[in-house]
Amino acid sequence: MLCKDLIILPVNFDKYRTASKLIHEVFRLYTDKIEPLSLDEAFLDVTECDLFSGSATLIAQDIRKKIFEKTQLAASAGIANNKMLAKIASDWRKPNGQFSVTPDEVAGFVKDLPVKKLFGVGKVTAEKLHEHNLKTCFDLQQLSLEELSIRFGKFGAQLYQMCRGIDHREVITHRERKSLSTEQTFSKDIPPNGIPLEIPKAIYKDLEDRLNRQPDLLNNIQSIFVKVKFSDFTQTTIQQSQQHIDFTSFSKLLQIRCHAQNKAIRLIGFGVHFNSSGSSVNNSQLALDLAT
Repeated sequence: MLCKDLIILPVNFDKYRTASKLIHEVFRLYTDKIEPLSLDEAFLDVTECDLFSGSATLIAQDIRKKIFEKTQLAASAGIANNKMLAKIASDWRKPNGQFSVTPDEVAGFVKDLPVKKLFGVGKVTAEKLHEHNLKTCFDLQQLSLEELSIRFGKFGAQLYQMCRGIDHREVITHRERKSLSTEQTFSKDIPPNGIPLEIPKAIYKDLEDRLNRQPDLLNNIQSIFVKVKFSDFTQTTIQQSQQHIDFTSFSKLLQIRCHAQNKAIRLIGFGVHFNSSGSSVNNSQLALDLAT
């Protein structure tokens, strides 16, 4: 046994949500231009905040101080003139610090930045870039827009911008929810024909409870879907058009996917897609990214 002294505590999402609510109350003391990323992370546009003579660095310090006073949680912050740089900067001084990238520091900051730090560059994309001997933003800067587009398609244009520290994405204060799902990862892989009934029932119950707390979403379902990840880390999804949820439908979709693959199962997830209203609200450029 690798971690014989490991103690695993039960997850308490109610406590997470309470802390998140308190943190966002602090954010709203400085700006109403807030784009949540997760329970404990968000982009803030503080360009119109006149506290501390408009200094984003001092505003970030004060936000982190108030978060600790309210929740006893440490928070890190990244300060920059766009989302990508602010997000990267927020990781520089974790778990309890902050880092600023001023406009005249951008070129030097991104020069040696690993490509895996760029927005949208995951493990697979990073490996592909490394295969072309593109490991840093400086390496990417040696290629023209045309060359990057030929090698990486539409994403090449984004790489051309990002490797130069350019990110025109705006702070989105309201994002329309497109889907909602809940899933469970197993400590031991489960045989495809040996899934205990209580597991999918518990996953379904969690999804049902979350939807019942949001009637507007419950009445706006477009389709349901099941996600399965296997022991070899491949994954698959299956969905069907349906405007309501019921356990039988999810169970049938799960059986179809598990029997088709016949592999041991690592994760099961149930979820729903919502009808799109086509509306969202965009606001101006961000100046601060906070993460607790």
